[in-house]
Amino acid sequence: MVIDPDSWALKEFSNIDLGDKRLNNRLIKLADDFSKHPDFSINQASKDWHAAKASYRFFQNDKVTEKEILNPHFENTADRCKKQNYIIIAQDTSVITLSHHPKTRGLGSIGGHPNPKTPVQGLYMHTALAMTPNGMPLGLLSNTFWSREKIRD
Repeated sequence: MVIDPDSWALKEFSNIDLGDKRLNNRLIKLADDFSKHPDFSINQASKDWHAAKASYRFFQNDKVTEKEILNPHFENTADRCKKQNYIIIAQDTSVITLSHHPKTRGLGSIGGHPNPKTPVQGLYMHTALAMTPNGMPLGLLSNTFWSREKIRD
């Protein structure tokens, strides 16, 4: 796994500690691959099927949490913000509809008709993006997912 020493991912996640050096390295490799091709799927961003499979295993690993992955980025974003005279924090709540995944756990009601034939389910995500006044992104300061209880019949 060769990563350019000037890689954004290597710098951004240099202080990552997922409890296993292999997981740390895998995260840095994934972040490096995705930063080069943010519009690609996992299969497209991975150099081959083995790399894609390793990516899926990483994301399915119960030892890896969203918080552990994002905290180093949040800290680095805060450090970048401290170097600015002014910052703008854009925030938004997005609704992620996952009604076509009825067996997925942890989803909740996201509105719609109170008694639909197929429940409208998914997640809410609220993100805060820090940027300079001229629009240069500094990074995320927070990213929160939640779901509401499902509407009962």
